[in-house]
Amino acid sequence: MKRVSFLLFIISWSCLYSQNTDFRYKNNPYNQGKSIIPAQSLSKESIDITSYLPNNYSKDGKTDYTSYIQKGINENKIVKMPDFPILINEKGIHVNSGSRILFQKKSSLRMNPTASGNYGLLKIDDVSDVVIYAPVLIGDRKKHLGDKGEWGMGIYILGGKNITIYNPRILDCWGDGIYIGAGKSGSSKKIKIVDGYIDNSRRNGISITDGSDIEIRRIIISNSNGTRPMSGIDIEPNHSKAVINNIHIINPITFNNEAMGITLYMEELLGVDRKNVNIKIESHIDNGSDVGLFLGDFKTKKESKTKLNLIGNLEIINPYWINNREPIVGGDIYKMGPTIKLKNIKIQHSSKRVDRIKREYSKKENVLVE
Repeated sequence: MKRVSFLLFIISWSCLYSQNTDFRYKNNPYNQGKSIIPAQSLSKESIDITSYLPNNYSKDGKTDYTSYIQKGINENKIVKMPDFPILINEKGIHVNSGSRILFQKKSSLRMNPTASGNYGLLKIDDVSDVVIYAPVLIGDRKKHLGDKGEWGMGIYILGGKNITIYNPRILDCWGDGIYIGAGKSGSSKKIKIVDGYIDNSRRNGISITDGSDIEIRRIIISNSNGTRPMSGIDIEPNHSKAVINNIHIINPITFNNEAMGITLYMEELLGVDRKNVNIKIESHIDNGSDVGLFLGDFKTKKESKTKLNLIGNLEIINPYWINNREPIVGGDIYKMGPTIKLKNIKIQHSSKRVDRIKREYSKKENVLVE
């Protein structure tokens, strides 16, 4: 992602206020998400991809079966993953339009250690009408063979349309747990993620760089650490042609992320076209991330005076920020951004009181505080 100005701000800010660089893993103290069981009829219709594996296949997750799994998905619309771990190489598994993929109780896809800095365990590229049930995805972060790149993703959605993912459990990715961006067909659209958790991503738990009509419910994201931004959820377009609209995040829990619980940074979206940006975040709980919420500046870049302001609303409703060095960090210039609404803020064991934050943000242009 292109974020030169953002990184300069973060670097200078981190030098002043960084956490202990000896990052220590903490176990997830929260509910791990609800189990989603597909309709019995769907399960009965599904083809068990175990039947595609070679004779005398291994169940220990140490043999690369990427091509066999891919063949099973290519030849069937409704499939069950084998009920044991499967090793996948850096090519990943490409999901097709119309696919229904069911992970069983012991199913998981595990990335074979690679030096590649760019992979996706599940790739959803320019396809539509996909439902994935309870995917368990484990990246190669702990055994990665190189130190380059930051794009090793659990689920890579590029230009996906009408995609639903129930109860993902994603661990140890070299980049993000889930990435939602543009593909050859344009922006991603109508993406729904329900329940589940993402842990120990090297970059972000979830990145959204280009998409609309995105709904995320009851996700739990912890321990994002390693390379910036290190946020639980990072909504950050790469350029002014991106679309960031109608994004609704309900009851997210973020905790112990090395930098931010949630990041909203829209400056790269400013351009010669006026963009409508609407994001609503309801009942966000962050516990122990360095910053609960980061709101980036929305300002005209000095090199261009032709850029138009963004319109719409960024709504942060009923946030509860706990054990943060800073509950909320933002810029001083919001005049080029959409209207920002902060409602019913709650803070516990943090450096600032609610009344101080209300006074501070009430003075900022284009910000409404209730």
